[in-house]
Amino acid sequence: MPLLLPQFRDAGESQATIESSWRGTRSVTDAEGQTDPIATSHQRTQEPRVQEAESQTAPVDEGTQTADLAPSQPNRFVGDSAQLNAFLHESTAALEEQMLRNLTTSAFDGYTVSWEEEHDQVSCLHSLKHRGVLASAAPEACSALAWNAGGTVLAAAYGPLDRTDWASQSSMLCTWSVFRRQLDPAKADLALELQECLTCLAFHPEDPSLLAGGAFNGDVLVWNLAATEDKLVGKSTLCNYTHHEPVQRVCWTKDPLHRGHRGYLLCSIAADGKVFIGRLLTPTGP
Repeated sequence: MPLLLPQFRDAGESQATIESSWRGTRSVTDAEGQTDPIATSHQRTQEPRVQEAESQTAPVDEGTQTADLAPSQPNRFVGDSAQLNAFLHESTAALEEQMLRNLTTSAFDGYTVSWEEEHDQVSCLHSLKHRGVLASAAPEACSALAWNAGGTVLAAAYGPLDRTDWASQSSMLCTWSVFRRQLDPAKADLALELQECLTCLAFHPEDPSLLAGGAFNGDVLVWNLAATEDKLVGKSTLCNYTHHEPVQRVCWTKDPLHRGHRGYLLCSIAADGKVFIGRLLTPTGP
């Protein structure tokens, strides 16, 4: 059977509306949104004003009085003269007083001014090496140095440095009062034999008799050099929280919650990556 071709034409003005049998009325709501206003500010910059000035005096002929010469150019600094005069008026009294004091002082007697450049010469005053009692326990290598709070006592630690394991070889801690008239570079004022090599030293910032040190085996020790009997007043105990590698640095830091000797904490760092912070529990003074 042959198919008939579709024939489409305009429906004209007639319209057909077919309502849905399952969809209800759709609700519509209008809403608006706005972001917070963007804060803006305007700024501008300006280059500083630069002004150049030059002055030149006229050549002075022989026989011509300076007072008769007229300035070749007007004074460009008249505006600053009032401020300069006020400064000179206020500071003249203090300047004259200081100059009179300089005439009567003897602080620079015997001092010769040298206007040429001088090079400081460094000279060796002392070569400190303990040769007295227990000298056989002190290796040749100096492993640590520290000055006390007053800058009068030098502490030096001696120990072997060419080792890779915890050795049982002893070492020594020596102190010298370098400004004492009876100073003997070959005999320390204090010599302590130690079982472990010290790698660093640090005196207490206020108490010149307290000395802290870090050892090769990870121990942190504190000595009271003014004590008459046992000078060792503190030592860290081996546990999971303390150092297990050589101590690289010890230092004292202030504790804002305490005063006096208890107002300082002892900090140390070691090759194991730990930072140890402790307080000296035994007071050494008021």
